[in-house]
Amino acid sequence: MFTTRGRHLPCVVVGIGCVLALGGVRPAALATGHALTAPRARGHAPSGVASSGPVVLRTVRVGLHPGAIAVDERTRRAFVVDEGRDAVNGHAGARGSVSVLDAATGAVLRTTAVGVGANAVAVDEQAGRVFVVNTSDGSVSVLDAATGAVLRTTTVGANGQAPIAVVADAWIGRVLVPTSDGMRGALVVLDSRTGAVMQTLEGYGPRIRVAVDARDGRAFIGDTVVRAGQGSSAQISIVDPLRGVTRRTITLPAASDAASVFPDTISSLAVDTRTGRLVVAHAAIGGRAEDVERGTPSAVNILDAATGAVRTTTTVSGLAGVLAIDQGAGRAVVVAPCATAAGAPACQAIVSVLDIGSGTVRGVTRLPVSPATTDGAYQSYPRAVVVSLAVDEQQGRAYVAFQNVALQKGDVAVGTGQVAVVDTGTGRQVRVIAVGTGEGGSAVALRERRVFVSNRDDGTVSVLDAKVAGVGRS
Repeated sequence: MFTTRGRHLPCVVVGIGCVLALGGVRPAALATGHALTAPRARGHAPSGVASSGPVVLRTVRVGLHPGAIAVDERTRRAFVVDEGRDAVNGHAGARGSVSVLDAATGAVLRTTAVGVGANAVAVDEQAGRVFVVNTSDGSVSVLDAATGAVLRTTTVGANGQAPIAVVADAWIGRVLVPTSDGMRGALVVLDSRTGAVMQTLEGYGPRIRVAVDARDGRAFIGDTVVRAGQGSSAQISIVDPLRGVTRRTITLPAASDAASVFPDTISSLAVDTRTGRLVVAHAAIGGRAEDVERGTPSAVNILDAATGAVRTTTTVSGLAGVLAIDQGAGRAVVVAPCATAAGAPACQAIVSVLDIGSGTVRGVTRLPVSPATTDGAYQSYPRAVVVSLAVDEQQGRAYVAFQNVALQKGDVAVGTGQVAVVDTGTGRQVRVIAVGTGEGGSAVALRERRVFVSNRDDGTVSVLDAKVAGVGRS
């Protein structure tokens, strides 16, 4: 068993084509603080799980607590980050590791030691490098993508700031590492081939988010600005990472009236390079945890990536946590990890699919939850909490990894790990697959037609066959 801690959501871009593999973790504001165990045997399958669908080809043991995953299409490897700390006994300081998997078979080819608190990963296929963020010791490990060997460890956590995510921009040969100390944030720019620090951009808030436009080397930095007596606003800075220059700053429309009281916080952002649009999800986050869960709406802004002009603003249900782009379908998939309508018995994760051109919501899916039940000292607390999202653009499918929790006792939650397959054209849920337990990451290997899902509690990775996930778009 383990206790979940608040972490920041890494935005991972794999290769030039911006195949998003949003790995691993939730924003700190959305952390549940609960441990998760497998359910007791009850003689029936978990609620909502289909008997057929994407086949779990194998389950691979990779370490203590695997999290974020990134895929290198060129070397046909998947890189799985293990945090490397014994959360069961509260021991911190152990080095993390990266397991290198064959993307076709899922076999573990090599395990490499990295820094302390490893929790995010990105691949630059052009440079042949893998970058692993080590939050606890303020460093980034640079690995050879072909061999998995560590080539260099770069210190990026200056002045008490810790790296919280990593984004690779193969087009300009730079890697962007946002850092935070809880009070302020910065962006460290590394050279993709050498791992050397090229620039450090300061002056941001602590809840910094980053995305890149692979067409022309623009970077987008999401931030929250709080003004005394004037509430808060979410902002986007368009940055030239090569020169370290901010081209322009855009203030987004308020997510809701609550932005006058609580920070209007950007949870995730991503670029559709085909249409030249930037998609940003944000919400006014604050108050009690139960208030956050109960239906706080989010705004999704679609901006012109070149000029920063806001083209559309759409309100979606729930506190948005992660988003990903399906460029083939022209869709943005936005997931609220846990939202409850007033009076509803369960907290359900909500998946909203938006048309990027018009900003119109094309479909909404609520992930399944277990039926209310009782079990001795455990309290019935059914909810579905999303932990990661990955998109398969070839088949038009989004893979939403979540924890289907049934019971609660203190820090211990009883439930199952599942993956919902959602059609990115219609927003319709195709099916649900049972995997292991615990929060983790996910990624799609397009060439090998595989989906990788890490199971933090089990210390494993589930390897799914994407070819049977469904044919085309419905």
